[in-house]
Amino acid sequence: MIISPLFFALFALTVFNSCSSDSSTQEDTYLMTVKEYKTNIPLAGVKISLYKCTNYDNEFGCQSKAVFATHFTDQNGQYAFTSSKYSQVNEGIILSKSQYWDMQGNQGEIPMEPEAIVNLTLKTSNAYPDKSLFQLKTTGELGSASFETFIAPKDSTFSYRLFGNEINTINWIVLTKELGCYQYCDYDTIASGSFILNPKKFETLNSSVDY
Repeated sequence: MIISPLFFALFALTVFNSCSSDSSTQEDTYLMTVKEYKTNIPLAGVKISLYKCTNYDNEFGCQSKAVFATHFTDQNGQYAFTSSKYSQVNEGIILSKSQYWDMQGNQGEIPMEPEAIVNLTLKTSNAYPDKSLFQLKTTGELGSASFETFIAPKDSTFSYRLFGNEINTINWIVLTKELGCYQYCDYDTIASGSFILNPKKFETLNSSVDY
């Protein structure tokens, strides 16, 4: 059978167009790398939750959001987003892993702070009103903060979560406020104080506060 030169020309053109079409449909990717804060150890198995708005109001903006996709980092602590999936993220990315603090995610390198625990003993040395509240605020080196507020106990011990591998600045106050007020409340500070803890990652410390 004789194959004409025209056939070869048409065949080559078809292959070229096919290759061009495939290359044009390839998506850009955005790489995220998650590492442990300070040690720079890559963290595998970090859960990556992608959020988008599910109820948008033209006047008040997004009224509700939900996870539309979940992924995990590989053994190198990495995950590559496709541009189509990344473009759907309009309400943030949350990174989570057992024994680590949740972090906001994005492309690039993200540090995750390991946790530590303190068994904190509260010792009452003064008389306070029955409805007094005890509030703790802990701030880590990256500016992350956690809060705990509860009715001031009469001598008790409870477990409190810290930031591991870093200095924790812990401020406490005893306060009173109007009953039934939960936001933007006026309050009176009865007592206050602060202290520093510097636990290793995953360590459990013992400490106390006299208030």
